[in-house]
Amino acid sequence: MMRSTRPPACWPKGKRYPAGAANLVWIHGCAKTAPLNPPYAMIVAGARLHWMAWDAVLPRFRDALTPRGLLAIVDNREAPPRWDADLRSGR
Repeated sequence: MMRSTRPPACWPKGKRYPAGAANLVWIHGCAKTAPLNPPYAMIVAGARLHWMAWDAVLPRFRDALTPRGLLAIVDNREAPPRWDADLRSGR
């Protein structure tokens, strides 16, 4: 579920994936009110999950998941390069 007012740029690419994409559901709307058709085996939340009203959204995610369903939280942080410690220490 997306909280944004417009679909992300990745949607057209994701919708073109072959085999296995038939079970991928793209929902665009407010996480608190978007129409759902559960159950879902996985819900993917992006880096903006921290802006959502957790007390409303997380129980909704829980109720929409299968008993063994997963909430995957995706962030775009990158690990520092291997030489980062050397740069910081002045070596």
